[in-house]
Amino acid sequence: MDLQTAIPYLTMNKHIALWYVLVLGVSINSNGNILEVNGTAHRVFIPGDIILGGLFQIHQSSDLETCGSLSSKAHMQALETMIYVVTKINESKQLPGFTLGILAFDDCSQEAYSLEQAVQFVDGVDLVDDGNNEKAGTFCANESTSDDVGVDSRESTRNTAYSVAGVVGAASSVNSIQVANLLKLFKVPQISYWSTSPDLSSAERYPYFFRTVPPDPYQAMAMIEILLHFNWTYVTVIHENSNYGIRGSEELARLAREKGICIAATEILPRQGAKSDDKEYDDIVKRLYLRPKARVVILWSAETNVPPLLQAITRAGDKELVFIGSDGWSGRRYSFEHEDILEGAITVQPMADPIIGFDKYLASLSPATHTVNPWFDEFWEKQFNCSLHDKNHGHPLAPFEGTFEECDPGYRLSSSNFKQDGQLQFVATAVLAYVQALKNIHRDFCGNTSGLCKAMTPLQGHTVRAYLQNVTFQDMNGSTFNFESNGDGPPRYRIMNYKQTESGKFAYVAVGTYDTVLKIHKNRMQFKRDEPSYPESVCSSECQFGEKKINKNGDLCCWLCVPCLKNQYLVNETTCNDCALGYRPAGNMTRCEQLERVYLEVDSVAIITFTFAIAGILMTSFIAVVLVLNRSTPVVKASSRELCFPLLLGVLICYSSTFLYYVTPPTKLVCGIQLFVMGLGFALCYSAILVKTNRVHRIFHSGRSTAKRPDFISPFSQLIITGILAGIQVILSMVYMVASPPGPSPYELSDENVILIACGNLSDRSLILGMAFPILLMFMCTIYALLTRNIPSQYSEAKLIGLTMYTTCIIWLAMVPVYVVTESRVRPLISTINFAICLSCSVCLACLFVPRVYIILCRPERNIRKSSNGHGKPSRPMMVMSHSAISEADYFSDTEAVAKDATDMT
Repeated sequence: MDLQTAIPYLTMNKHIALWYVLVLGVSINSNGNILEVNGTAHRVFIPGDIILGGLFQIHQSSDLETCGSLSSKAHMQALETMIYVVTKINESKQLPGFTLGILAFDDCSQEAYSLEQAVQFVDGVDLVDDGNNEKAGTFCANESTSDDVGVDSRESTRNTAYSVAGVVGAASSVNSIQVANLLKLFKVPQISYWSTSPDLSSAERYPYFFRTVPPDPYQAMAMIEILLHFNWTYVTVIHENSNYGIRGSEELARLAREKGICIAATEILPRQGAKSDDKEYDDIVKRLYLRPKARVVILWSAETNVPPLLQAITRAGDKELVFIGSDGWSGRRYSFEHEDILEGAITVQPMADPIIGFDKYLASLSPATHTVNPWFDEFWEKQFNCSLHDKNHGHPLAPFEGTFEECDPGYRLSSSNFKQDGQLQFVATAVLAYVQALKNIHRDFCGNTSGLCKAMTPLQGHTVRAYLQNVTFQDMNGSTFNFESNGDGPPRYRIMNYKQTESGKFAYVAVGTYDTVLKIHKNRMQFKRDEPSYPESVCSSECQFGEKKINKNGDLCCWLCVPCLKNQYLVNETTCNDCALGYRPAGNMTRCEQLERVYLEVDSVAIITFTFAIAGILMTSFIAVVLVLNRSTPVVKASSRELCFPLLLGVLICYSSTFLYYVTPPTKLVCGIQLFVMGLGFALCYSAILVKTNRVHRIFHSGRSTAKRPDFISPFSQLIITGILAGIQVILSMVYMVASPPGPSPYELSDENVILIACGNLSDRSLILGMAFPILLMFMCTIYALLTRNIPSQYSEAKLIGLTMYTTCIIWLAMVPVYVVTESRVRPLISTINFAICLSCSVCLACLFVPRVYIILCRPERNIRKSSNGHGKPSRPMMVMSHSAISEADYFSDTEAVAKDATDMT
């Protein structure tokens, strides 16, 4: 049965609980060595009216000994911070008539050993010299030992056992959890300065636990925000094999899933203190390179695990990884050979400021004067690589190894050889929290009485806990502090960037903060000195709207983006489905929505078209009136006046058809009229022109071989032929409309979330099929225009028809590619058709009628016949103005003369 399992039974009896812990404390390490509870007298003791306990990670864990070598300088500084703050409190007499004392132990970064040391907090400790520690002694009334600095006399006649009012520590979360399980049984408050595990946030499980640092979930949030800030969505997580590392990585994974960040792989570092060789770390690094796109590595670990990993990366030769560091090693410096590996690292550490006056305090210390700290000699030897020969160096917990030169008495700690750790403020704040709680207790229990009154003796742990929950005070740097409701410290972090400030000089630089909102100064950040911008850490870019993911090689973090087909929506990230008819994918492409039905509206382009068409209708009407009023004049006769009116009627119908597209709502009748009217209008136009050109061609062609008048050239015959050709178009239109009835059809507009309802004969082949016969007539007219291009110049009607047909062909040939391009876009297609219709009609008016109207209205003197020649006989029809169509009119009024003229041409 372990301690946590036994807790329900132990709460029944304090002495049974103590005995259980003592027995449990005699543990066996991996080599079979016994870890003794009181195997050494190494402890810090400063007497006082109220004692605060302390647990510090002075030494690392070890497989061979109870404790290994010294931990980093930060842990020694943490202990010295507690000594410094308590000394300052006592010297400044901040407590009303009583003093604080310290009883601190080394937990050697081991769970079992930290629990053994904590036992001495709950039932007192007998400080009798055990023969191994010259600094230990018996503390009795009116007695003190000369070897213990800060020991005051006490009026007592017996050996005194000191119970603590509260504990400061431990540093690591795993040790704090074990200690918290013990201390809550005896109602002893505990304030940790560096333990950040989320497990410790449970006020129900750990009611007497507090901490001055924020828990890991906030740190994980800060890291996720950093990843999002740089758009790093494919990362690797490496964590230590402890509660701190495991719970931190779990929180990271949970938040990453919520934010869409993919963790490519999770690696676990060898357990601290366990036997491990370089191969384990090399294997971890090799697995990192299996996913080369994951350039960002989140390293969630204590500082002791970082150097072996950096050495493995150095052996691999890769310097392009971006590290994001947890507070376990944030701000720590490592050997020079690893600085280029860590360059560009972004670390997260709880926000703290240097302790004012602490550097001066450290500079005043030396082994000769600072005897209160039993581990200070060992630290001094390691700091200066020297040996203190005048001291006893048995060091039972960590045997001294190696031989160095004797330490110079003039050695001192200074800014050149020592730097204050950035997280010491949390140690000082833990002590100050107790100080403020004790002051508040004294005020409420003792009033104005100086010293400890009877109400505070003995001091109850639950009382201290209750007052700790409500403390608010100014820390040593003037910042306001109070615990969260569950005993956690406030979530305030500083974002650090390890960069090369000068060539060859590296330093951590503050680049931002996090207090549930990330504030980062990207312009201060730097990856490498010669490559300031950070690399990408993305396996695959996020797919755009309307694209589905197809995973590559079964890796859920890497995919190909394939667009969904038109009118499809995303069922999920990997599947597209079709939307039903009349529906369209919604804006986020994850569902379909019904489209609004709209009809063609008169827009700016339609207004231009209408203006064009109205002008054409007015001009056509005007020309028709002029021709009717002047129907007996030579110019009108020369224009084949009987065919002019069918031609003008066709032009008028074509102009009018442009308005039919905007009749709403479109019906089967409206759509049928559109197709019918447009085909009929062009059929009338080109039938009349074809009959004209055919008549001219036959007259001149037959006149070369015979004077006989050709058949069917009379006005009545011409009208009948024109009517037959137009009737063919009517029949074809009727047959086509019966075979494929026109009607309204829905058109999806690609740039609008609506369905346009318009006639279905626009974007399919109905328009071309409906215009097939008029197009045939147009090409036949063009052929006849080519055949009659060489007739005498005075017969200009044929030349004007040729110009008309050439221009018309160009217009409609130009329309073909435009029609193909705009076929799927209804509005541009309708505009294109309308403009082509109006242009074709305008060409007919401009080329065939405008010159004649001009002569009729503006040059009437040319609208006459000249009827005599030099022999006094009636001459062939001639116009006053050469190359005028008037002579042509005279000619066509006299068939014999035409035949003769055609014979003369041969």
